[in-house]
Amino acid sequence: MSVRRKTLRFLIILSCSSLLVLCLLEGTLRLLGYQPFRPVSSVSSANAQKFDRDLGWRLLPGHYEIGPFNDIGDSMSITIKKDTGRATRVNNLNVGEAQISFVGGSFIMGHALDDSETAVWKLQEYFPQYDFRNLAVSAYGGLQSLLVLEKELEKGNRPKCVIYGASQHHELRNVAQGDWLMERRRKIPYVKLKNDSTFERRGLIEMRHLPYTNRLASAALVEKALNRILSYNRVKDARKLSHLIIKEMHRLATEYQIAFYVAPLWYDEQGMQDLTHFLTESKISYIDCNVPLTRDNIIKDDGHPGPSVNDIWAERIAKRLIIDGITGQPQ
Repeated sequence: MSVRRKTLRFLIILSCSSLLVLCLLEGTLRLLGYQPFRPVSSVSSANAQKFDRDLGWRLLPGHYEIGPFNDIGDSMSITIKKDTGRATRVNNLNVGEAQISFVGGSFIMGHALDDSETAVWKLQEYFPQYDFRNLAVSAYGGLQSLLVLEKELEKGNRPKCVIYGASQHHELRNVAQGDWLMERRRKIPYVKLKNDSTFERRGLIEMRHLPYTNRLASAALVEKALNRILSYNRVKDARKLSHLIIKEMHRLATEYQIAFYVAPLWYDEQGMQDLTHFLTESKISYIDCNVPLTRDNIIKDDGHPGPSVNDIWAERIAKRLIIDGITGQPQ
């Protein structure tokens, strides 16, 4: 047998063996429950968002009817106003000039709820003598919330008070953790620890793509492992970075003589302990809005807090703002 034929035979055997191993691996993974990549369903309307070179994306003004998200008909009627974020009142309602602004992600934005069911809308109803603005955006983390605050100040807006609706999952968003990159499948701003007391902004990053992930569970699994490995060094500092971002928000608000509060919306026991210890030590005011989420108070098949949770948040925030003399009594 010639060398050429031997080589060809070897390559054929190698190819067949590799294909057999891949088939066995793929079959085993499917039996274990692994699947090829499937886009994560979202209540965000794709055409309601636009790329932003700093934030990653931003919402476009307009009114959107999105859903239903489940078999009982839960849906979202959402209005995004130009320059003022999600609607917090009917258009013809007269409000005061002094602003109280909220930044954060989907929880404080009121993801999966109608405009009038959100905590910020309810606060506007309590205190019509103020201009409440909901600048939170679904899937934003702490870093993007800081960027929103900075952009507001650059535009000349000087709120009387800023409240950051913080959640534990913001920690992984701030560092562009691998799974989060894969879920969003878009460019995301992130930070890295520069030293023990400061962070470095690193611009936008996107996930590493592998071919055939939408067809092969094995390819999707390798892609996930790769992105987790690449983000590992950032993720190990996620909690500290989250705290430093909050500290920068507080510093910025203090510089502009703006009252600043952190409103923890959801943390596990250890995360809440770590956060409150940091906030107390740093002399940063906070409003405990950490409400346990159960099947009875979240949106079915969506997971975001329902109207009853937003009622609690509004009541706790209102009480603190009254006590601290930010708002005065409801009208």
